[in-house]
Amino acid sequence: PHASKHPLQTNRQVLDDPSRPYFPWPDRETCVLDILRHVPRCAFSRKQNTAIHWAMLALGLKDLPSDRVMDDIDRSLQDLCGIQSLRYEGALGHIYYVNDMAAIIAQEMANPNVRKHLCFYPEDAGDKLSETWQAERWKDELDSDLTTPMIRVQNQDFFLNECTLLKDTTVCMPFRWFTRGDQMFARAWKVVSDDAYLGWIVDTTQECEIPSSHLLLSYPQFLESHHAYNLADPREILGKLVYFSLDIRTTSMLSSRILGGGILPWNKPSANPWRERSKGHRVMACPLWLYCDDTSGNLSKKWNKHNSFLFTLAGLPRRCVHHESNIHFLATSNIAPPLEMLDGIVNQLELCQKEGIWAWDCEMREKILIIPSVLAMLGDNPMQSEFACHIGLRGRMFCRVCKVEGKVEGGEEEDDDDKKNRADKNRADSGSEASSLASDTSGANSAPEPKKRKKKKPESMTEMIDRVTNFMKIGVLRSRIDTQSQLRSQFTEACRIGGRAQFKRLRTNFGVKDMYQETFLDRLFNISVKRGISKPQKEKEMDAVHKSFPEETTSPVWRIKDLDPHLDTPVEILHVILLGFVKYFWRDAMARLKDDQKEVLIARISSVNTIGLGFSALSGSTLVKYAGSLTGRDFRAIAQIAPFVLHGLLENDILECWIALARLMPLVWQPKIEKVADHVADVEKAIDYFLDCACRVTPRWFNKPKFHIILHLPAHIKRFGPAMLFATEGFESFNAIIRAASVHSNRHAPSRDIAHVMARGNRVRHLLSGGFFLMNRLPASHSIKTASRRRHPPPSLSTWMSTSREADLTWRTTNPEPIDLLDIGNFGTRVLGLEKNEATLSLPAIQGLPSLTPASLVYTPRKVTLPNGDICQPGHWIIWSSHQQDNRPSVSHTGQVIEIVQVIGSQKQRSNKCDFIVVAAATLCKTPHEYYRMHKVAMEASCAVVAIDAIQCLVNVQHNCADHSCQAAASSVIYQEREETAHHALAVSHKSPGDLILNTSQMRNSSALKSFRDDIAPLDRQSIVFEAVKWEIDARKKAK
Repeated sequence: PHASKHPLQTNRQVLDDPSRPYFPWPDRETCVLDILRHVPRCAFSRKQNTAIHWAMLALGLKDLPSDRVMDDIDRSLQDLCGIQSLRYEGALGHIYYVNDMAAIIAQEMANPNVRKHLCFYPEDAGDKLSETWQAERWKDELDSDLTTPMIRVQNQDFFLNECTLLKDTTVCMPFRWFTRGDQMFARAWKVVSDDAYLGWIVDTTQECEIPSSHLLLSYPQFLESHHAYNLADPREILGKLVYFSLDIRTTSMLSSRILGGGILPWNKPSANPWRERSKGHRVMACPLWLYCDDTSGNLSKKWNKHNSFLFTLAGLPRRCVHHESNIHFLATSNIAPPLEMLDGIVNQLELCQKEGIWAWDCEMREKILIIPSVLAMLGDNPMQSEFACHIGLRGRMFCRVCKVEGKVEGGEEEDDDDKKNRADKNRADSGSEASSLASDTSGANSAPEPKKRKKKKPESMTEMIDRVTNFMKIGVLRSRIDTQSQLRSQFTEACRIGGRAQFKRLRTNFGVKDMYQETFLDRLFNISVKRGISKPQKEKEMDAVHKSFPEETTSPVWRIKDLDPHLDTPVEILHVILLGFVKYFWRDAMARLKDDQKEVLIARISSVNTIGLGFSALSGSTLVKYAGSLTGRDFRAIAQIAPFVLHGLLENDILECWIALARLMPLVWQPKIEKVADHVADVEKAIDYFLDCACRVTPRWFNKPKFHIILHLPAHIKRFGPAMLFATEGFESFNAIIRAASVHSNRHAPSRDIAHVMARGNRVRHLLSGGFFLMNRLPASHSIKTASRRRHPPPSLSTWMSTSREADLTWRTTNPEPIDLLDIGNFGTRVLGLEKNEATLSLPAIQGLPSLTPASLVYTPRKVTLPNGDICQPGHWIIWSSHQQDNRPSVSHTGQVIEIVQVIGSQKQRSNKCDFIVVAAATLCKTPHEYYRMHKVAMEASCAVVAIDAIQCLVNVQHNCADHSCQAAASSVIYQEREETAHHALAVSHKSPGDLILNTSQMRNSSALKSFRDDIAPLDRQSIVFEAVKWEIDARKKAK
């Protein structure tokens, strides 16, 4: 009895002893409790942990560790195999913590669930585009020093920017590796010797592609044997031959014999520096998607702004890159602004790029060296403007990408100091989900002006036509060099007494605003506007303050190597389209409808068919009554059904805008692109058509910057890949984890405490994924008692960079016992979101149907999982492919499932799969419907037997209510508290139920529907703008 009340406590220790079954945890109890403490979406407070501990004791579990013991074990495990949180004191005076980027990246290389998916080389996929490494930014534009610098061919390491001998005894210099199919290629320059064979000249005017099979000798072997080939020493590089501009009209190549020579010095070492640093190990590049956004640290409506930095590996395929387990936390703070935290992150990045990150490659089973880089910076529009040192969406030069000029809604040039944080105030009022909209739309919440401005003269008709026309076109692109020059000019003016007015004019006229630099310049302005002191005294004080500034006063974004924040902040489709256009038009529609029309709309939405769209039945009441409080997920659903529920309720021009959106969105969310040029052209045409339709409604839409920003999306698709790759839904979802960590802390040190929570969650995820970790933290005899007594100051430098290169360090992995615990109730997949570490299975090729006899027995299952993951049932509509002869492209068909068949005793039945599906085939009308711009489907008299492997996906069909004027009747029973009541809700009663429309606005599986969409004829923009502006001018005159 006494033993059950006071269980004997085991002296638990964390030791470097892999023979323990639950290594690195001391035992099963500590393993389970440690996992429970760090479940990402189930954060527990100290009181909740105490309740769980009591419940386990009450159920009879013996020898449970106390909270104090678990705290000590947690610290020891973090020292042993976790990552650090590094302390920084920013240049603006704030203290914040950043998790060790080097350690996180090294863990990813050692994680078998991640490493098997990673790609390190760009790919030439021809016209196809589905992944980041196939797009221009990584494939063609990324600095070669940040790409993977080597390949290994027949035990030789070939590095970039080194003289390499080919099998035909010619010499080249590779400057970029890439793959094409299963073969590796080099993009290289020809290297020629001078007339006296004393050295080499790199001819950068002659670029060629060389298969890796043509490489003969790498630099070290070439250096040893160049005499045998009667060739010059590869270390003797005399210079490079380049193109020169002869005059402003012609450009041609100059050789060494023309005008005294066209050879420039070769400013790189003859041997790639990574060859020496890697010491014979592989070197790999690791580009990153870097993301920043603000979220509230409170559950209540009281705004507690936390700016947070997250990242994912760009080398992950699209299906993995936004998984929650692949999103990594770097830093957060409720006092340090984003650019100040970015300074610490860039410090880590620069060190990693200089020294490399040593990691264990769990696929190759060897040490490798990693070179990280930033491929692009993601966030909402205000955050991306801050990254780009742009004045913001309220400025006259409102676009961060180009220099278009316009008149935007909500403000002018942001000249006054009391307005510089207006975007933050608006976002606090509107909530985190509409963070970008508050910076884009009306200025109802604007701070009062310190003095009245002179009333401006109204725009003339010509001025408005020019403004709207320019708004709908891309202007001169901004550049990194030009913006940095403008920032230097602003700094020069700020250092001059009386230069504040000119500083503001420069900022307004060019739309350049560096929030980081302005923090320092405000200190100069405070002195320059002082009263009661002489000009020489002001100059003396300003000089003293100037000398106290750090060496770099501009934004740390300019220190990120090979990143142009104007070009490398891609259009964010969540905030621009879903929380932009769809939100604007839905709220506008709800404002136009009367109460009786809203009741009809509610019935239509509740009755709409959602099969194939990827979401369950919709609640019309929620979407209509709470139109001002919807999320991106709601707007995603609305956009796909709007043409089928809004007909007859709004004006034709407004309905045409919804149809244009339904045409645009599947193209934007298309995950795989078969022909890049055609797809980009289709997106451009769809955008132009949508803007023309919006202008036809009213030119006032073109006071909102998002209607211009969308024009840059096609170029970003070419540079970065399908837009889904740089969408931010996954990052936005991660905000809930940061908020939970804030809520369950004491809030005395939020940056440090949240960073620690995230670091521990990262450690548990890595261990339970079977990842390897470096035993570089504790001696073999270290115990939790000694760990609990240590009180070291917070580190400010990654120990990973200084210790992980030692040869005597060993890499360990978790024993099978802790990982086996995750199979209980499928806990690892359902709760932790971890992928099972299994071999990747490829789908079988399309096979023939099984032979049937009259004696064959079959099952008819109620549902089946299609190869793409869709759940199919009888009555659903599908798309399937039939292969043609003579290697012609396959043809897509559509039809309705009649029955699912599984032949007893067949091979598919033994593997618990379906053999075939009986489908009622359907044909599409040749011409699209006049209103929907989509094709009607007509059932055929014949049926088709389709193999399960030939089915592409489910497809959505809608009833043609527009032609039949289907009415809503009180026929749907209302349930309250899951009980049937006597009340009835309106539901749509369809006339001619067989008259169906193929919904090509479907975003899920949009690639499969490409062949069913027709082009939309472009509109006459000039006449549309003229008529819209004329109507606006006339309305203005009538209002006077």
